Amino acid sequence: MAKDTVTRRRPPTRKARDKHHTSIMSLRLPLADLDKIRADAAAAGLSVSEVVRRRYFGVAIKARVDHQTISELRRLGGLVKHVSGAGTWTPEARAALNAVAAAVNRVGDSI
Repeated sequence: MAKDTVTRRRPPTRKARDKHHTSIMSLRLPLADLDKIRADAAAAGLSVSEVVRRRYFGVAIKARVDHQTISELRRLGGLVKHVSGAGTWTPEARAALNAVAAAVNRVGDSI
């Protein structure tokens, strides 16, 4: 009798996942619009084609830069907490933390 075996497969590569993207479409648009699409693609770490697909199908595009900014602001907030001490909150420390929190909220609302 043959043993039951489980075949383990590696996850598909990006090229294999994108295999179904085989059709090519030409599009005419103003240079300013193309520059905006390219800038959005660079900020999100995506290809221009992927940005156009996501925009057309209504999928959200989150900019990678904004996530990095939020991470840095949170790190700075942690440093302010560390420097200000355990229980003593000076007005300057409280103002710095409020400024960091406001910046995180502004960036978070924009993505």
